[in-house]
Amino acid sequence: MIRRIRIPPWATYFVLFAVAWLVRCAYLAETSGHPSFRMPLVDAGEYHAIAKAWAEGQRPLEKLAWQPWFYPLALAQLYEIAGPSVWAAKLLQISVGSLVCAFVAALAFALWPRPPIRWIAGLAAAFYGPLIHYDGELLAEPWAALWLVAAALAAVRYRERPRGSLAFALGILGALMLFTRPPLAAAWIPLLLVAGSAWIRRPAGPRRIVLSDAALLAVGFGLAAAPFVQAIAAATGTTRLLPVTGGINFYIGNSANPCETINIRPGYAWENLTLWPELHGARTDDEKDAFYRRQAMQDIRAHPGVFARNLVAKTRQFFGSREIPRNVDIYAFRDQSFLLRALAWKYRGFGFPFGLLIGLAAIGLWDRRPQSFGLALAIAGYAAAIVAVHVCDRYRMPVVPLFIVLASFGILALSDAARKRRFRALAAGAGTIVLLGAATSLGGPFCAETMDYRAELSRLIAITAYEQRDYPLAETYARKAVAQNPQDAQAWNQLGLLAVRRGSPAEAEDHFRRATDCDPACAQAWFNLGKAAGKRGEPETAIGHFREGLRHSPAYLPAWFELGDLLLENGRRDEALACYREVLRIRPGFEPAFRRIAGATRFTAPMSP
Repeated sequence: MIRRIRIPPWATYFVLFAVAWLVRCAYLAETSGHPSFRMPLVDAGEYHAIAKAWAEGQRPLEKLAWQPWFYPLALAQLYEIAGPSVWAAKLLQISVGSLVCAFVAALAFALWPRPPIRWIAGLAAAFYGPLIHYDGELLAEPWAALWLVAAALAAVRYRERPRGSLAFALGILGALMLFTRPPLAAAWIPLLLVAGSAWIRRPAGPRRIVLSDAALLAVGFGLAAAPFVQAIAAATGTTRLLPVTGGINFYIGNSANPCETINIRPGYAWENLTLWPELHGARTDDEKDAFYRRQAMQDIRAHPGVFARNLVAKTRQFFGSREIPRNVDIYAFRDQSFLLRALAWKYRGFGFPFGLLIGLAAIGLWDRRPQSFGLALAIAGYAAAIVAVHVCDRYRMPVVPLFIVLASFGILALSDAARKRRFRALAAGAGTIVLLGAATSLGGPFCAETMDYRAELSRLIAITAYEQRDYPLAETYARKAVAQNPQDAQAWNQLGLLAVRRGSPAEAEDHFRRATDCDPACAQAWFNLGKAAGKRGEPETAIGHFREGLRHSPAYLPAWFELGDLLLENGRRDEALACYREVLRIRPGFEPAFRRIAGATRFTAPMSP
């Protein structure tokens, strides 16, 4: 008689962790030759730069408050040990992502204690394409997912058997969620209700135990939050719990023209948006944050129909089958990886794997009611918080593991139905999968899907390579960007800067003019044309270019200084003083402007020949 071998739970979790880690290692190996691997882009690049600065002891560090600061601080700790190694950071990332897969298996088993469920849930998470991709990026998403799944597991365990240690852990995890991805607080609160339901149908326990657990939860939250509050105080001189970008993100997703604001690209358009509050008297980060919130609320009150339609569109995007891009598009990375091509794709409106996952999750939610309602509440709370701001695939990632847990229930329920030959249940399940897959694929493309992200990826690499002084690589990818999208003004401007470095001013001017032809609002190209005309000895032309650029970017202070200096050199002192005073109007007390004004009052105009 053959006896079935019993595998201890810890061994199952270890194997799932190992499988997930090896899959993610394979993905890193596949993508390691691409420039974006060693040069983190956009937000990943910001996290990398801030972590390096913190590890090097730079204080103050105002940029730390721009993003939730758990992740850059965690990355800084790694850099203090291993140096600013992208490989070390990515190995840490995939380890965290692999740990999420093991926790997903544990959570699934806690809600439905059948051994196969561990393997179904853990392997589904291990091979979920978008998770693999984001686990390989220098972003906070794997950590956010880890805290959320761990909090859900702690809440379920507490509901089964209340313990002070679990209440303490829930408090710690709540603080980590807040400082990693603030909208996760909207998922944490439903999980507290799940935990608190332990006391609803029990004989009234000693009030002292309930109060003790509540106190432990608060203490855990406070102890975990304290280092982050201290860190931001050291970095910025202020005490805060939330980043300073809440207002600008709220405005982006709720303006009167949401398609226009959601598609503002990294570069001159984004810079104009960040400088906008200064034109209206906002000086501090908190004043700027309040300015964006006021603008958003004004637009909502003035255009309630647009706001309502936009909320519906954002909800559809959050639960849609496709991965909605923001600054970069996961589908633009598929050329680099066989794994990603197999595990994350779209056909017309349908996106895999989420288009399949959501149907399976719905089956699992129904089959395991009411045990799984807590997960549904956590997903709904987080979804509401994200939809209230703006949606992209990266922001959906933290709750994808909860969807996977529900989907594992659906897979096991369908398997049971097949084994028992319950054909009506199988047909209903198949219908649910098809129906929800189709429903979440209807419509579109959404506004964020209309951009050329392949060209944008090439341009972002070109700009990052230029900043890191890898000029041959910058030129290669800038030329690739304009080949992919000849209307990319920023890529043409980048080619102009590279031509200046090569000592080819005529070629540079051609590129700058091409940039302004593609987008007359490309202020940087106008400023570069102004510099080129000044070097050619054509001051009037140069002045005209600078004024045109400032018309599109009126809060860009360096251009006001350059225009003022140019006017002063050509004997137009009053106009130069007006430029310097405009700087002081935009940014009162700015010392360089006072120095320029003092110098201009002593300036003697050159004699006419």
